Amino acid sequence: MALLTDDADWEEEWAKPPGTPPEFNVVSALQLGDAATLLVFFSNPVLRDGRANILCDIRITRPNGIVSEAGPLGCFNERIAGPVENLYLTGMQVVVIAEPGDPSGLWVLDIGVRDKERGVRVPLRMSIGIDSTGSVTR
Repeated sequence: MALLTDDADWEEEWAKPPGTPPEFNVVSALQLGDAATLLVFFSNPVLRDGRANILCDIRITRPNGIVSEAGPLGCFNERIAGPVENLYLTGMQVVVIAEPGDPSGLWVLDIGVRDKERGVRVPLRMSIGIDSTGSVTR
């Protein structure tokens, strides 16, 4: 699972005590100067010695066709304290900022979450509308 949130305090929200689900403000569009953080989650990893070993990759395609890619990189290699069926946050957090000069339009994010022990990559695709001109209201 992946989401884009404009919550500045998303880390506090994620750190709520067990049994208190976090509530994130999910965004699908940004205007000039707005920022959002991409959060990537996983569940049900295969454990080795009690640890999950997760790799993440991302490919961002801008409206003008320019592509940026990163990974695969280790984004979670920790001991799992609770049930593997719980939702866990990877270390992959990407901040998206609508800046002057960015191409306006739909930005597509192709994200991969790979359980290294299982050998399975789960592809995720999402998009965000960016208006870097400041002329469109929400």
